Amino acid sequence: MRKSLELGTGKTGICLAGMLVMLISACGTIPAAYRIDPAPMAPEGSSFVTVITFEDTRTDEEKRGAGAGFLNKSTKDTLYDEPVNKAITGAFIDELKAAGVNANSSGSGEYIITGKVTSYRAKLIPPPTAKLPYIRYATWILNTKDTMKGSVGFTVSVTNPNGEVLSDQVYAVNSDSEAWVGVMGLASTARRWDRPALVRMLRESLKNLLKRAAADAVAVIRED
Repeated sequence: MRKSLELGTGKTGICLAGMLVMLISACGTIPAAYRIDPAPMAPEGSSFVTVITFEDTRTDEEKRGAGAGFLNKSTKDTLYDEPVNKAITGAFIDELKAAGVNANSSGSGEYIITGKVTSYRAKLIPPPTAKLPYIRYATWILNTKDTMKGSVGFTVSVTNPNGEVLSDQVYAVNSDSEAWVGVMGLASTARRWDRPALVRMLRESLKNLLKRAAADAVAVIRED
């Protein structure tokens, strides 16, 4: 290895290497939502549904990840490889297909589904002691914890071939979790670099909501 690339040995070298890995991982974009793999196939003869890309009605502050608070970390749209509303719409189409309808984002379907993304944000909130120089290096002994808060919300509206609105539902969930700050608060410091971990938290909440929304939509379509 060339000398110019050497990070050193011992604890200092390990710390520098860890920081370099976090910096590199922070540069790339990641999927905002999830996709079912392999992609589900709707059964033959199932209802054809067109899903219009959901409207994004989130606040500009949420999109920018602003207003999270001192030392707190927040998800923001620049983390993602595509717009949040488009990613959520794609995941919802997958769930509809898995639930048994022929859903697509284009074409002229018998049924039309529209929606709005109202919230999609997660925050990491360290304990108050994290804001106190030097003290935070000792208070980890007291089992202090970081708090992760997530908020996912969207609406789904189903319209039949006659233009009648069959359902207009609101789906929302807030999730909270805690994690120990680690020895000397090092785990907390690493988490504040690891925004993708907050996105994974959002995806789990989103998956549960979209499955329920898809099941509800399919039910009203079959009852029509």
